[in-house]
Amino acid sequence: EIITLSDLIAFILYSEMVAGPISMLAGIYVELNKAVSAYQRIGGILEAPHEIVEPEEPYRPEKVRGQVAFQNVSFAYDGSHDVLREVDLEVAVGETIALVGPSGAGKSTLVSLLPRFYDPTKGAILIDGVDLRQWDLDTLRGAIGIVPQDTHLFALSVGTNIGCGNPEATDDEIARAAEAANA
Repeated sequence: EIITLSDLIAFILYSEMVAGPISMLAGIYVELNKAVSAYQRIGGILEAPHEIVEPEEPYRPEKVRGQVAFQNVSFAYDGSHDVLREVDLEVAVGETIALVGPSGAGKSTLVSLLPRFYDPTKGAILIDGVDLRQWDLDTLRGAIGIVPQDTHLFALSVGTNIGCGNPEATDDEIARAAEAANA
């Protein structure tokens, strides 16, 4: 039997109406597989054992004064090549210091040891006379403010970006923080 022109046009239109959603479903299936794969990788990272171990009875002071002492501190990322070697440094309460040196000299590494992103491979770091390895991590990190040299903004409002550090911050607190930062 011969197909008429109107039947051919109807067939083509119906075919496109079916093919479009099927193609879209195939795309969704591909994206879903990517999402599952990413979730599994993230889960693996989150379930990895922590290198930083909290003490059984962590130190939680009422108030942190802020005296910092590095005592014979050495550090190596790979465990064999020291990035920092036998650093001795004392910073008194209220004192401001500047770390100056060429790129790769260890300035950022030295600062990264304070909130225990890493532990020294040798020596000790004390805040208010107590070794960082004895501190409660939340208490320690809550007492330290970090301003990284690279600024990252999320695709959100300025106020939301400022409030990321404290999700419970009020609009007034965010405004005061912006004013204090001359933003």
